Amino acid sequence: MKISDNIAKSCNQPIKTIVKNYENILSNLNDTLFDIPQDKKIEKLVGFFDYAIANYIYIYNISFAKLQTKKYYFGDKKYPKDINFSFILMLKLITQDLITLRNLSIIDFDAQFHSISRNFIEKMKIFLLCCYDEEFFEVFTGYKTISDEELYKNYTREKKLDERIEHLLEKYPFDPTIIELSNDELKNRLDNILHPFVHTNNYKQLLKYYAKHRDSKIYMPVKNKNDSNASVQIYKYMCEASILYLINIIIWARNDTKIKLDTHLDEIFNVYQEYMKAYYTK
Repeated sequence: MKISDNIAKSCNQPIKTIVKNYENILSNLNDTLFDIPQDKKIEKLVGFFDYAIANYIYIYNISFAKLQTKKYYFGDKKYPKDINFSFILMLKLITQDLITLRNLSIIDFDAQFHSISRNFIEKMKIFLLCCYDEEFFEVFTGYKTISDEELYKNYTREKKLDERIEHLLEKYPFDPTIIELSNDELKNRLDNILHPFVHTNNYKQLLKYYAKHRDSKIYMPVKNKNDSNASVQIYKYMCEASILYLINIIIWARNDTKIKLDTHLDEIFNVYQEYMKAYYTK
């Protein structure tokens, strides 16, 4: 099945803009995207992942093209704030994470999926703060000069990121992405599920996860296939997050930058609703 056909099938509606141009948008990634699996459970999820990835690349291409019309040099920290190069750079990194997560869900390397998920969440926190927290933006992008040690200690370590997002929640109480990133359930997921796979700092948990017992023998292949519901749930959670963040990115870019996106926000809302219907209704 073609990727564009699977997107339309998964989203259960005619996709007007992205599907029509999908093959062109990802033409340079044909060797990077793994084939759609036969597993119906994962096939549908991959359709939603691909829809999100196509949109992120679509927004990145528009944003970067607008930046290229100006005579700015890479590394010049005095680029105008309304262009916000951090916005474009983080879009690139987020898109790379999503492509990796998509492929890892297909080959069932879910321990590695956990690790990249943590990185994805941290990038989204930084992206959000660059959009809404002027002090953070100025420090992170180099408008204000501080040492790398001070940057990490006072701004970018996880605790400090979470504190700043909590403050944003007071200012923007109805923003869906801020609500999501400040959610205690998300923090618990990071602490209890994702962290051990990133830092390999919980031997008991890793042993239980990787070493299976069959017929009084240890079964531990290089490919660690895990059919647990918890594994599929983390796939679904990160896919949902990618669509939710996409909505926030478009709304922010429309309101607060000169990057005027010719997007189809209603369509993305419909896709998100279809996702919720597929995975959260009985």
